Amino acid sequence: APKSRVPLPAEAAADGWSLLMEATCAGGSDAVEARVRSAATPGFDGYLRDLPKAPSAPSGVTVEFVHPEWQATGVVPLSRFQTDTRAPVGTSPTSWDFQVRANAASSGLDVALTTPDLSSLPNHLTATLVDLDGGKTQYLRTTQSYRFALTGETPRRFRLVVEPRSTSALRLSSLTVVPTRS
Repeated sequence: APKSRVPLPAEAAADGWSLLMEATCAGGSDAVEARVRSAATPGFDGYLRDLPKAPSAPSGVTVEFVHPEWQATGVVPLSRFQTDTRAPVGTSPTSWDFQVRANAASSGLDVALTTPDLSSLPNHLTATLVDLDGGKTQYLRTTQSYRFALTGETPRRFRLVVEPRSTSALRLSSLTVVPTRS
């Protein structure tokens, strides 16, 4: 059964938005939540905003934000998180790195990664999923799911990128002039 959304602190109602990233396979599902709050920082913001990840189930998949840099500072004794809270998205992109891993060694576990509800994402922002290991990028407002296979015990790394929507309807990356007959 899919995990329910992590309850937000009372401040969240009028102070931000969040996106749930859910991974589902035959053995179960798991999720993390990328959050935005006005008082957040790029680092560890305390356990009310950056919730630690619970221990994994014996089967299925685990999705987690991994922050060894937070643990290295000595401020927090953990590196795996359920939620990661950032400051509001400005003129440059904001990104969250996370990973999906099989809870037991696998020879090819089929996984679907979804964002079940984008309704809290403000209309002036776009959300993109980047598969850092697979080299693929998907726009989340038009994608129902991203499918991939986990092999062995190696986690698959992803990045969620949220940025202001482009003001132009068409973006050209290169242009070539080809002569034609008149």
